[in-house]
Amino acid sequence: MKIRTNLLIVLSCFVFALLPSQDLLAQSKKRKKKDYDPPSKFGLFYTNLTAHYNGYFNANELYLGLVDQTNSSYKDNYTEVLPIFPYLEILENQKSGGKLDEAIKKLGKVIERHRKSDWVDDSYLLMAKCYMMNGDFAAAEESLLFLEQDYSPEAVKKRYSRSKKGRDLAKKERDKARKEREQARKNKGKDSKEEEKPDNYFLKHRPVDQDADMTLALLYNFLDRPEDATILYSKLERDSKTFKNILTDLEVVKAYGALRVKNHPKAIEHLKNSIEQKYGRKEDRARLAYITAQLLQKQNDIVGATEYFALAKKMTQNYDLIFYAALNELQYKYDQSQISYSQVVKELNAMAKDRKNNEYVGSILFAEGKIHLKEKEIDQAIAAFSKAVQESGDSFFKKEAYSLLADLSFSNDDFVNAKNYYDTTLTFMTEEDEDYSVLKLRRDNLIEIAQLITEIEMQ
Repeated sequence: MKIRTNLLIVLSCFVFALLPSQDLLAQSKKRKKKDYDPPSKFGLFYTNLTAHYNGYFNANELYLGLVDQTNSSYKDNYTEVLPIFPYLEILENQKSGGKLDEAIKKLGKVIERHRKSDWVDDSYLLMAKCYMMNGDFAAAEESLLFLEQDYSPEAVKKRYSRSKKGRDLAKKERDKARKEREQARKNKGKDSKEEEKPDNYFLKHRPVDQDADMTLALLYNFLDRPEDATILYSKLERDSKTFKNILTDLEVVKAYGALRVKNHPKAIEHLKNSIEQKYGRKEDRARLAYITAQLLQKQNDIVGATEYFALAKKMTQNYDLIFYAALNELQYKYDQSQISYSQVVKELNAMAKDRKNNEYVGSILFAEGKIHLKEKEIDQAIAAFSKAVQESGDSFFKKEAYSLLADLSFSNDDFVNAKNYYDTTLTFMTEEDEDYSVLKLRRDNLIEIAQLITEIEMQ
């Protein structure tokens, strides 16, 4: 009897010991099932708050800090077409070497711990941008595609529809939307058809699936996959629910894509659209206006180029951009005979004497040399170019100045100086530059004759 009693006690303890484990298992199954339930209002508020400020915010600060640092390290060459996104120009040649691994880790925690938060899709989008900055383009593409597949508003609704709570909530939303449509039809007349508009997210968290499509289009352009980018353009433009700011930003992405394939007329069209639609900050639009002017210049549209240089100058506080826009504007006025030769030289001299322009004197002398060249004043042109290359400060013009000095020296049968100037020109170039092989050939053809002349002079 005693043995039976002890056995019962042991069995009871064993059963009670099992109960917590069984309860935890049930809770675990219940949690998995609850993943398909939409969160309560308070639950959503709490998980949004913690997801945003415990992880996403800090990761975003790390990302923006690196983008700003990368953009600041890029030295704009105002004598060539400026890049729309400077950080992508650096990224193409130099990866950030995993500097955003910490941000990616923080975003992973947000996604893991706050699956029902509104910030999960934002986290996937930011994670993709961090992967891009780290140079892991395959991971960036994968993150953006997964976001679209699992966290678009349609995908979230479909997931929640698998639970009764989710179905009930979806039915309420459908009924509300149906009543609003019926009321709108009554107000507008029975025969009128109301065009579907973007959803209103006033005081609500807006999903980022459209931003993801636009970022993916930018990535495809960067990876030289314009056909894939074009599919995403069409998707966003066909959807009447695409937000206005997304369509504006898309114009800039399309301009970037057009520049990648050297389709300058299309790039000009999209840049003009983005400026008219007030893309980004005023400084951003000033940069786009300057790029537009440069591209119009390449199309020999001097009137259009002058207009957009003036617009860029008006919208910016960046003195580099103001100076080069003013210098180009002055040259174009001379080219269009709006001002005389003596007037343009006088204006250039005044710019050179202005203390604010001390570091730009070389560029001013170079511009003056080109005007002398146009007037066929070869000696004055050579003198101006020679002074320009001796100036410190900006050196963007020096490659072209040395190249012109080489050509002019060759025309004057000064083969030794021509060869030396071509040598110097090549030091400002890389083998990838379009005219590198042509200038190198000219230099190579002069080596023997320059050496022979030097030897004769020494004798």
